[in-house]
Amino acid sequence: MKEALGLPRLLALGLTFGGIFLVVGGYAPSTLEVSPLVLAAGLLSGLTYGLYSIFGKPVAGHLEPAVILSYALGIGSVLLVLAALPTFHTLAGLPSGSYALLLMLAVVHTALAFGLYTAGLRRLDAGQAAIVATVEPVVAGTVGVALLGEELTAPKLVGAVLVLAGAALAQVRLRKTSRG
Repeated sequence: MKEALGLPRLLALGLTFGGIFLVVGGYAPSTLEVSPLVLAAGLLSGLTYGLYSIFGKPVAGHLEPAVILSYALGIGSVLLVLAALPTFHTLAGLPSGSYALLLMLAVVHTALAFGLYTAGLRRLDAGQAAIVATVEPVVAGTVGVALLGEELTAPKLVGAVLVLAGAALAQVRLRKTSRG
């Protein structure tokens, strides 16, 4: 994709990685109760999200976001159904509010979020878009503090600031000076 990986981009990556490490509490591994299967699923999720940026960028200029989204979410839905087949019985008999939450998760938190991200790929480099997307854990943490009463610790606050600084730095484009 011929995107430059200069000092500002590397610094932005470092800030966001360090910030996310602090936001998720990576400094206290004893509080991270993650099974190997959950860890593998999370890493696979991150990989596929990154691949969406890489493969979505070239087609974002040629196809409408709705078309790209239809293909991506259609393929993802088929794979998700196949992976979830052994647990489908757990969906039967849920309260109607649970189905409403599942619908909101599908429409708002998946389709709308990826639609906006895909639209953003038309205006940003894939690397910029991916770095800006790292504000997601900061937003989730903020919602957790505001709505769920989660504790806001100093390292998490510093991590949030680092992520936001990295996302802002990813937008900086250095001008090339021409010599006459």
